[in-house]
Amino acid sequence: REAARLAASRVARQAASVFRAVTQGPPLPAPGGQGVDVGELRQVLPWLQWRELAVFANHFGQRKRVVGDVAAEVAAEIGKRLKTEAHAEPIPHSDSAAADALLAASPREVAAVVYAYSKLDPQLPEYSAVFDAAAVGILRRAWTLSRLQAVLIGTAFADTQQRLSDALPAVLGPVLRELVEDPDAAPTADELRYLLHACTRLPEPGPASDEVQALWLCTRRVLPTLSFQRTSHLAVSWLCIRPPPLAKEHHLAALDAVWSHLEAQKWQGLAHPLPVEGLAPAFIALLEREKQPTPPPLTPPQLKNIVMGLMHMSRSEHPEAVARNKGLGLTDWVGIAGAVVDFCESHGNLEEPGAGRRSLPRFAAQMLGHMVVRARRDADGAPADLDAL
Repeated sequence: REAARLAASRVARQAASVFRAVTQGPPLPAPGGQGVDVGELRQVLPWLQWRELAVFANHFGQRKRVVGDVAAEVAAEIGKRLKTEAHAEPIPHSDSAAADALLAASPREVAAVVYAYSKLDPQLPEYSAVFDAAAVGILRRAWTLSRLQAVLIGTAFADTQQRLSDALPAVLGPVLRELVEDPDAAPTADELRYLLHACTRLPEPGPASDEVQALWLCTRRVLPTLSFQRTSHLAVSWLCIRPPPLAKEHHLAALDAVWSHLEAQKWQGLAHPLPVEGLAPAFIALLEREKQPTPPPLTPPQLKNIVMGLMHMSRSEHPEAVARNKGLGLTDWVGIAGAVVDFCESHGNLEEPGAGRRSLPRFAAQMLGHMVVRARRDADGAPADLDAL
């Protein structure tokens, strides 16, 4: 017994040492987990309590940049802990490594850990242990999630593009049904923006028409109170959502409202990173849908509000943020500008300045001028992308 006590004491000291090394490592800009001995970490992980693993995950999420081997070891341990009772019925087509959901963690801890791991950059394949285990737990309804917890997990799936076909609809479905069935349901601004964000990655056919209508009513309710940061998140999500034809009226109303509100506000930074593929694909898809005879049509004033809002957002987007993805960089603007010019030409929305010449509307001309400024800024002394230019 004395030998067991001494061994346990030794493990406890080692675990405390590793815990301090992870959470009290070098300050920023050093990545999270720098200086941690991976071998020692692997030895003590099974002895750590769940709340200590959650602290690790939150620490990594706050840093965003982490030592991959360290975060991968923690992800593997979290995946092992996310297990249900052995007699639980298996989920068809689920892989055995993630075939169980969580016992020891609370729903709040599950949401925090999953969301924290979605913020790590770059995303490593080893992190999928966290997302797969959480997905199987959701499919088995292992936890009773609050609205905020559900949409944070949905946002994590959307940002990492993990389990989009099964777990994402499963975690968002109850939240969307509540909004449709209970007109008095009043999600907070943060709940709504994360919900909309996650809805942008729902598999085809995307949100149902009554769900889009409910989301628009909630947006209209909270919009006057929102800052630039939260409005920008809502605006980008509404642009990226693929609405069914029956929901087009509500979708266009939401786009017009949020982008107009955004343009009138002072720039304060973005509340959430832009999509890694940029905004041009969503913008082009919006105008492509206008080729279908589905009423009501997108009007030139509505298009102007979106473009002016995009320029307002783009003017202060930091070049290093653009470098991490394609969001509102020169290449993104090339795609947006081409779609705008085509729309103006096809709708006869060209001004007649005289002498037989025609010109684009003022907002489109401002957009082209903004592209030139953006090209200089993004190049930062290096030659611009000639193909994009």
